[in-house]
Amino acid sequence: MTPALIKHIETYLGRIQNGWSCNPEGISMPFQVIESCGGKVEGVVSYTSVGLSDYELKSSTTGKIIHQELFLALAGLPSVNNIPALIQSIGNGAIHTNHPFVRGQIIGPQAGQVIRGTRFSALYVAMPAYWPDSFSSCKLVDRTVVFAWLVPITFAEAKFVHMKGWNVFENALTEWNLDMCDINRAELAIAD
Repeated sequence: MTPALIKHIETYLGRIQNGWSCNPEGISMPFQVIESCGGKVEGVVSYTSVGLSDYELKSSTTGKIIHQELFLALAGLPSVNNIPALIQSIGNGAIHTNHPFVRGQIIGPQAGQVIRGTRFSALYVAMPAYWPDSFSSCKLVDRTVVFAWLVPITFAEAKFVHMKGWNVFENALTEWNLDMCDINRAELAIAD
């Protein structure tokens, strides 16, 4: 782990509480997932990939090489959850396709819950809007690491993004003032 990257994560997401380097079957993963709390956004627990940014991921739209870490920031999460395995799976997908996740992208939806114990069936890739702008990237000696916020969304919200576009979705979120970290939040009121 790069000390500068860890310091950056702890500055914004809080002190590391736990870490996982193996999947639920005990197989070593190509990057770690850490759990942290006490960061800039009060009351959330964050789960972040660490080491995914060691991989050069090529943007499918610009061709630019991107070094990326993924994170989920959640409030109201049940104590037993599948978040580390979820981030490992999503990060492995990026490594396998050699493409980073981009703003407005939907991961899923899937049958059932993307986060155990919730009604969310997909993840929306967003800029880390709840944190200071300085969190969105971390300059290391050999690369700049960008952070992608994975926001849990419902099937209807995922459908809305596909139909109307990510910018309309983000504007609606702002208008409705929903706390996107709260796993008990109301669903965005969507008119067809």
